[in-house]
Amino acid sequence: MPPNFFVIGSARSGTTSLRHHLRSHPAIYVPPVDEPRFFAFEGDNLDYTGPGDEMLRERVVTDTAAYHALYSGVTNESAVGEVSPAYLCSPVAAVRIHEQAPDAKIIAILRHPVERAISSFYRERLDGLEAAATLQEALDLEESRHRAGWSYVWRYRHRGLYHTHLARYFALFPRHRIKVLRYEDWGQDHGRFMLRSIFEFLGVDTDAAMPNRVAHLNSTRAQQATSRYETGGEPPEDLKAELERFYRPEIERLQEMADIDLSNWLQPPETIQR
Repeated sequence: MPPNFFVIGSARSGTTSLRHHLRSHPAIYVPPVDEPRFFAFEGDNLDYTGPGDEMLRERVVTDTAAYHALYSGVTNESAVGEVSPAYLCSPVAAVRIHEQAPDAKIIAILRHPVERAISSFYRERLDGLEAAATLQEALDLEESRHRAGWSYVWRYRHRGLYHTHLARYFALFPRHRIKVLRYEDWGQDHGRFMLRSIFEFLGVDTDAAMPNRVAHLNSTRAQQATSRYETGGEPPEDLKAELERFYRPEIERLQEMADIDLSNWLQPPETIQR
């Protein structure tokens, strides 16, 4: 059975935890491979040049037969899909997914783009891959790195252009087949609200495999990274304010396109609760 749903991102928004809970549901099949990313890199030779980019060659599925084999274990599950945050910012994934699965459901969980960029930067610092000492330095290098062949991982600013990225999906899939959620929604009812809304969207039993408290599998490491002050210091307020201004038009357009309340994201930076 081909996939009929895709969790497309965003990165650093609890998608690892979501994948764990999707796999626990008896009516949902998610392949055992983390983030296949096939529709972003089909046929790609993955000749990226950034630090750690060679790991893409080990983790990404680019062969069609190998991708289809991921779903050989499907039995009677009604919801079959994958979790690949790379699909959100990919310029080609939406079209490729639509060509192969035009009736698929699309799920996007979005974290405030400034906080997502900060979290991604410190994650790469924690992993010893990001050589830039500060987020500002990494942002200044972003486009030159991209021209030099570094992968999407290093595009901290670009990956937060949620309206631009999601517009590709809204142009191809009907609105009722796209569900956009906020990272903050994980905080409602110990994460059960988030899972219940996703299960309902996928048309499966909303109570099956529902935990009392949703686990955030990457929380310990994320908290270590968020102890980011040990890996370069908290970004200065003027940089965060500049990024807030940069993303504001995207947030406003996204709010209208996706019919989602993002008013909290549009508050002055010092009042935003993330």
